[in-house]
Order: sequence, then C-alpha cells, then structure tokens
Amino acid sequence: MKVTFQQFKGRFNPGYWTAIFWWHKDDKHFFLRKEKESCNWMPKHDEMELILESIMQVEGGDKRQVLKERFLAAIERGYNSETKFNK
Repeated sequence: MKVTFQQFKGRFNPGYWTAIFWWHKDDKHFFLRKEKESCNWMPKHDEMELILESIMQVEGGDKRQVLKERFLAAIERGYNSETKFNK
C-alpha cells in the first residue's frame, strides 16, 4: 500500500489536501483476491499506521489535535479491553 497527496480534487473545497491510498497488485490480505474493487479488506497494522499518519498530515492544526486525542483514546480503549476474541 502506498499513499499520495493531491490538492485541487475536492468538489466543495478545491484547496483541500487529500490523501489517496493505493494497493499493490501483490497484496494478499483481501478476502476475495480476484476483484479488489468489490471485496472485503483486512488492513495490516502497518497500513493502519500509514492511514493514521496520512490523515494527520492533511488536517489543520486544530483538527489535528482533536484527531490525535480521539485516536489515542481509541487505542487506549482497545488496549484495555479484553474481548472474547483474545480469550
């Protein structure tokens, strides 16, 4: 997976930066591998890291701080919860 950043692609806010994610042809973490456009995707941890990093890069300072707090809270909730899948 790779990410590119583009500007002038928004319909309502053309100056907004957008992070676009691209899958490599040899990615093996799709449930239906033949048709990637219409299948379920199970993200790898490094892909989740890339997505979060990219989202933070395209946001302004105030929203970046809010997102940081929300993402850290979600990580903390996930870390502290012992669900049925981990028993």
